[in-house]
Amino acid sequence: MEMLDTLKLFKELKDYMTPEAAEKIAQTIGTVYEELRESVTKKDFAELQATVQRIVEIQEQSEKHLAAIDLRLEELTQRMDQLTERVDQLAEAQRQTDLRLEKLTERMDQLAEAQRQTDLRLEKLTERVDQLAKAQVRTEEEIARLSRELKGVNKRLGGLSMTVGYGLEDKILPFIPAFARDAYGMEVITVDRRNLEYSETEYDEINIYAEGRINGELCYIVGECKAQPGKRDADRFARKLTRAGKVLKGRIFPLLVGYVFPPQVERYIRSTYPEIHLLKSFEFEMKYGSLASKN
Repeated sequence: MEMLDTLKLFKELKDYMTPEAAEKIAQTIGTVYEELRESVTKKDFAELQATVQRIVEIQEQSEKHLAAIDLRLEELTQRMDQLTERVDQLAEAQRQTDLRLEKLTERMDQLAEAQRQTDLRLEKLTERVDQLAKAQVRTEEEIARLSRELKGVNKRLGGLSMTVGYGLEDKILPFIPAFARDAYGMEVITVDRRNLEYSETEYDEINIYAEGRINGELCYIVGECKAQPGKRDADRFARKLTRAGKVLKGRIFPLLVGYVFPPQVERYIRSTYPEIHLLKSFEFEMKYGSLASKN
């Protein structure tokens, strides 16, 4: 048998395994080889070499399997790390979700309290509205009662106004001929209280109506009597004069008589309706009493 080169064997083995394992196997084989070199035949040696080669191949396959196992373990470790990281992410997401749910629960509690307060205010408001509705009913009833009383007062005032107006007319009418002669040079033919009709349903009541002539020309005195004439009375009288002018075919002399004229009313009438003659009721007897008695 030839001498076994353990160094060469070591170099060959370390290409397939760790140096420590290669050295140990090379030494073991060298020892066995030396013990058997004298006692084994070439056939035995060949078989031994085949066995050693088989051992080397098995060791090589083992190393490959171990490398594959290491690679698989590394992949599993990476996947485990990724899984751990994902679990950590999920745990953080769950923690954030729990925080949001906690805040949402707190907000819901606040909204529930706000709703409770709103319900209380609505309940009080409803109660207040009911009170106001009842008060409104009482107010409307009181207004209706006052309205009825006011209508009665207006009716009484209207009657009183008519009484006062008729009283003025009754006092003034006897002095109208003398007034007409003195103020306008008019010879009065008729003195009356008259209604001027414009249609079957429309007419104006004329408090003082006098019909006469000036130098043969037909003319009229149209007068209104008020206890204390106002601006609106003057405006209404002016509109009445316009309507009267459509049916009276002759010159019209407007006359407005009152117990008293407030200064601002008198200024308004004189500036707005200068054609209207203003006289206080007492002036008729003072100015025309003697003339009326002569007639």
